[in-house]
Formats: sequence, C-alpha cells, structure tokens
Amino acid sequence: MRVVRKAAAHEAVLEAAKSCPPADRQPDLDPFLSLVREDLTILESARALTTSTGRADYRSNWVLPAGQLGAEREERHCLFLCVNQKYFLSLLTFLCSFLGQAPQSQCRIFVFLDDDVPRHLYGTIAMVGARFGRSIELVPEPDFVPREVEHREDYGFFAGGGSLARAAYFRLYAARWLLQRHSFARAVYIDTDTVCRGDLSPMFELDLHGRLVAAATEDYSLDVIDAATRHGLDPREYFNSGVLVLPMDDPGLSPAIEAAIRVAEREQERLMFQDQCALNIAFRGKVSPLPSRFNFFLRPHRERNGFLEDGLILHFVDKPKPWDIVFDRTYREEWRVWALLLGSILPQSIYVDIFAAANRD
Repeated sequence: MRVVRKAAAHEAVLEAAKSCPPADRQPDLDPFLSLVREDLTILESARALTTSTGRADYRSNWVLPAGQLGAEREERHCLFLCVNQKYFLSLLTFLCSFLGQAPQSQCRIFVFLDDDVPRHLYGTIAMVGARFGRSIELVPEPDFVPREVEHREDYGFFAGGGSLARAAYFRLYAARWLLQRHSFARAVYIDTDTVCRGDLSPMFELDLHGRLVAAATEDYSLDVIDAATRHGLDPREYFNSGVLVLPMDDPGLSPAIEAAIRVAEREQERLMFQDQCALNIAFRGKVSPLPSRFNFFLRPHRERNGFLEDGLILHFVDKPKPWDIVFDRTYREEWRVWALLLGSILPQSIYVDIFAAANRD
C-alpha cells in the first residue's frame, strides 16, 4: 500500500484501521500502521518546531542567481547537485545535513534545477542556505540543457523495467556548464538521495593519480555485470555515478564530459543505466577509486550494509527511500533528523507540500 502525504491522509488511514476488527486484519497491517504513525510523527514534530504559519509569499529576490555574487570571491572548489520536483525534499535534507556539519568545506554550492520544480520553491533553497549563513547558486534547466535534447527515462531492456529521473542526466550538462564558466580546481557532484555526516573538505584534496574522475565501484551484481559487459567494460571497475570528484583544471576533463554527453544523447538504445553507462564508457581507464566512505551504499533490501560510522556520505540507493512510508530500516533516523531540522526552517504548508511531491507516483 502506498500513501501520498496529503492533508489528513495519515489520520484517515489510522482512523480506518480502528474500524477494522482484529480478526479481519491482514498479518502485515500492524507493522504498516506503525510506519504510518512514525511518518506522521515527522510531520507533527516539524509543525511544532516551525516558527511560521500559513503559506509564505515567496520573493524571487531571495534567490542569489549564479554569476551575480558581487564581491564574493571565486573559490577553488565547488559542490553541485541536480534536482527535480520529486527529489526536492531530498535535496533540502541533504543541504541541511551538509551545511549543518561543523567544520565544513567552504566550497561554492550550485543547484541545477529541472523545469518541473515550481518557481515558488526556489526560495526554500535560499532559506536553508540563510539558516547556515551560506549562499547557494541556482541554475534553471534552460540555462544549461539544450532545448532540443530528449532523454530516455527508462532503463535498458535487461534492467527489469526500472526508470530514472530525467534530472539524472543533468550532472553531465552541469559539469559542462561549470567548466565553461568557472575556473575551479575541483568539483564534487553528489546525488540528492544522500546524507552528509561530516566535513567533506578531504574529498577536494584526494589524489586522483592523474585520472579524470574519482568514483566508487558499484556492488558486484548481475545487473552490473550485464551493464558492463554489453559495453566491453570490466564489471569490477564499473562505477556508481552518485558521487563524483572531478579535476576541473585537467585539460582532459572537458573532452571526456563531451564524449559522455554524445553517448547519452545518441546511443540511448544500447545503454542499460543510461547516464551512468555513458559516464563509464567515456571515462574508461580514467577512473580513480573513490574510498567507500565518500559513497557509502545503503540498500534497503540488503540484510547487512556495514557500519554507518564508516560512511561520510550515506547514499540511499535503490527503493524505497527513507522518506517513503514503507521504508522500515533502522538507519532511517540518519535521514529523519535532518528532515525535522528542515521542518523547523520552512513554513509548514510548504514543508507538507514538498513531502507530498516526494511520494507522488
């Protein structure tokens, strides 16, 4: 069963359960109701913490557009993320977890936005940044993705009918945009379905041994073997594109990014994991292994995921995600604490709307 967070949806589910005689209940109903109550607690706790009531009137001048930073100096390092409306909640919770760590890297922060993100939500990113005294630069889709480009959102035939967000491709175009407009020494890309647990400054100082990207090797599985062998890649070297460290001052990076974009645009039919396959093809032999603590995989259906204390960036790969009502793993608390903090920053009505979008099919 899937519940979309609409007004009073949780209460309605719990009230309906009361009218169901115990003898008629399905065996798994009680665990499900426990998850509903826990999910409701997140929303109610955030409502209690928030200092605003009613719907806020958002002002576009809350957003600090890229390229209009005035006297703010150009940093050597940058962090960038890409997001659509469905993953907007996870973007904001990641930003809370990243900015909420002390000390933390003082890198420039960029967010690249899908067209489907409503303009009135742009202000919430500025609100999170302001809470921690940091500016966050926003780049809307028309500014970095060519209008004529179309992207496949379904995985390849052998991937069991899965799909990805179109915004997954954006990391390619975002990297190109940054290369064309800035002179950073290093850039770090991070998926939004992550939680930061400490200072990321060491990532920007990693020795890449002359390679063009640092990335974590994917878990060895049948899907990974299929994806790699179809393109003549070694499955033991096939990497996950959720966290990338890029040497922006290496002259070889721009041609590699352009090669990945060409593959993603022109050879979609043969790609299994679309943008991730495109990156693996374009960066073949140019990858430095990223220590697992910088992309610590948490798979909801795997019995053991290792020790969370070993992870600096926790990556909630696969589905369900920790904001899904059916996510029942103990490490949901790693995400929940930042969701509660976010609820203390945003107006209640906007916070609930963002939760609802995250669970909309």
